[in-house]
Amino acid sequence: MGIAAFEWGERQLKLLYNRDNFDTWQVLSGWAQPNGGTWCGISRNGRVAFLVDAMIFDGLNNCVSLPAEFLQGHMSPQDFANEIATDPLRYTGMTFKLIVADITSNSMFYINKLSATVPHVRTEQVAFGVHILSYSGLDGHLPNDLRLKDFFNEMIDEYKNEEQPSLREIAERFVYDPTEAVEGNKLTSFFVDFEVRELNSNWLPIKEGRYRTTSTTALTVKPTNEVKFYERYLENGEWRDHEVSFNIV
Repeated sequence: MGIAAFEWGERQLKLLYNRDNFDTWQVLSGWAQPNGGTWCGISRNGRVAFLVDAMIFDGLNNCVSLPAEFLQGHMSPQDFANEIATDPLRYTGMTFKLIVADITSNSMFYINKLSATVPHVRTEQVAFGVHILSYSGLDGHLPNDLRLKDFFNEMIDEYKNEEQPSLREIAERFVYDPTEAVEGNKLTSFFVDFEVRELNSNWLPIKEGRYRTTSTTALTVKPTNEVKFYERYLENGEWRDHEVSFNIV
């Protein structure tokens, strides 16, 4: 699971992304262990990918390998999306919402595998602007989607005419917000942390355990090719973080 807000423009990107998991998953710097997949990342040459998956089944869902496959490959976002769409049987048992982008070519595509049992994948080009990606899809209308879009737009306006704070400050403002978009529904807050006793849903497995936000990513890419990447994540029950800056090559 997860939710992302992003502003996509010509050779530029702003992204906030929260990832939620059961504590039985091992999370290290946004990478899904042990299969080497990832939920969110950027390559040195400006390829970006981030994923929201429904986690229908226990164990590692192989769709976490898709962002890593794109980041490490050379296909254009459109070709990558088309390849997935033309071989839907390969993704039987998975359901996911995936964004892949190439900053240098101004190309971004949305890939939607809506059902774990139906072999059909939808793709579409993503227009410039502010968008939300959640388990309801791209630019959904669930209460937490709308609340996050309002929050993100307010943040953009707030920093438009003044110096932007560090990505750490922005991420912490995002990750610590426990406000529920729907009162009484813990899953509708940006920051999730609760014990699951029994949950009947078509997107979350029925199991017991602690379910919570396990990583937050903040990313900015400027038209000058300057990249700043910040990540805050849980490892062995403790919050850790790291920050990276580089120029797209």
